Amino acid sequence: MEQEQNKQEIKEEQKTIKLPDGKVLAVLAYLGVLIIVPFLVAKDDDFVSFHLRQGVTLIILIWLFILGSFTLSFFFVLISDLVIFINSVMLLFIFLLNMNGIINVIGGQKKELPFVGLLAKKLDN
Repeated sequence: MEQEQNKQEIKEEQKTIKLPDGKVLAVLAYLGVLIIVPFLVAKDDDFVSFHLRQGVTLIILIWLFILGSFTLSFFFVLISDLVIFINSVMLLFIFLLNMNGIINVIGGQKKELPFVGLLAKKLDN
């Protein structure tokens, strides 16, 4: 009888595990399509929403660079290799910004990312 009660208590504890300060949800804000999860679950949390805005800004920048590179490559066939190279460098830069954002989340900081922080503030307005 006591073992069954202990098993029941363990199951209840497993159901009520809380995320530490929303850090896991804030990390998801930097992982592409997984940004949907914190948007639906915790967009009212100040810490998560800060990182959510930066994550959305990074996704927008990624799509702008991709669309811009395809457009330039299409119209300027002679420089398409240069455009693809520049786009690759920019996407690497955005990847590094994503990693910087994840490191900030793990450290519990609400630190603006370079270049992205200013754009993210405009999303708030």
